[in-house]
Amino acid sequence: IEFPAPQREVESDELLWKNCNDFLHTKLADAIVLTPEGETPHKGHYGDTRPGLPYWTWGRAIVLDPGEPVYQEFLIGQVKRHIEKLPDSSGFCIDRMDWLRLYNHQRDDGVSWFGDQAVRSLNTSWHDLMGKLAPIFHDAGKLVYVNNHVKRIDLLNQVDGIFDEFTYAGAPLNTIALMCVRKPCMGWMSRE
Repeated sequence: IEFPAPQREVESDELLWKNCNDFLHTKLADAIVLTPEGETPHKGHYGDTRPGLPYWTWGRAIVLDPGEPVYQEFLIGQVKRHIEKLPDSSGFCIDRMDWLRLYNHQRDDGVSWFGDQAVRSLNTSWHDLMGKLAPIFHDAGKLVYVNNHVKRIDLLNQVDGIFDEFTYAGAPLNTIALMCVRKPCMGWMSRE
């Protein structure tokens, strides 16, 4: 992903899907979570973090707010297409829930406050999204698994199981064990 938006390459809106930058900046720009003013600039693991820039993540992707209506509509449409086109699929796995720890400083969810401003917690966004997606998944007989880097039990209300990326470490293993008393959990283990 490039930021700010590069010059658009795809002329037709019907073909936006062919270019990730064109699609993001044309259809989903409102969902981009920007680093807030006042945050200390630093060289992050995935890229520079400076106010006004997005939060970068693995593979030069950026963090989007699942509470933003345009992104929710996109995700709901994607799930419906998946169910229609791949009916034999058992379900879905949602990766990288660690970004739910952030706040969207350009939005207000009516309940969250960070520093001196009303914000939208991405945890609140997750609950809103999953309240809409989970019935679609479950009504179609599909399971929802997550890689829950953020180990909060309230984020698992609509989730059927966990794929844990940090099972080799003591604290995540113990936490996952308690979260999975009534849910299946599969964990990645180190070869060491």
